[in-house]
Parts: sequence; C-alpha cells; structure tokens
Amino acid sequence: MAWRRLELNLKITLAMTLSERMIENKLSEQDQARVDAVLSRGTYASEHKPFRPWLLLGVIVAIMTALSFFSYGIAVWHGVV
Repeated sequence: MAWRRLELNLKITLAMTLSERMIENKLSEQDQARVDAVLSRGTYASEHKPFRPWLLLGVIVAIMTALSFFSYGIAVWHGVV
C-alpha cells in the first residue's frame, strides 16, 4: 500500500516537472520577459490577506440579524405585531 502511494507520488511529481518544462519551453525569452513584467506590477504584485470565510459568514449573519430586528421594530411601531 505504501509502495503504491510512493510510486503514485513519484509519477505525479515527474509529470509535474515534465509539464513545467514544456510550459517553460513554449515561451520565447522575449515573451517570458513580457509575462514577468505584467506579473510584477498591479494586482499581481501586491500581497493579499488570506481569505477568511468565517469572518465573512459572521458579518453576513450580523447584518441579517440587525436588519431583522430593525424590521421587527418597524412592525411593532406600526402595530402589526
């Protein structure tokens, strides 16, 4: 079992290195320089904070709760509830 896992990992690693070599060989030096220039400026150059899905979920729940209490308050104020 461990031998097959090792063999599979080796095949994947070998395939990745071969595909990386093929990608590198597809671009000329001039084209690679242009790609590097684009990737080094603008949005690609800045470091981004990691995405935090739990914070997003918390903010959405907080906003929905606040809007629910607000609408309930309006209903009470108008005598619906």
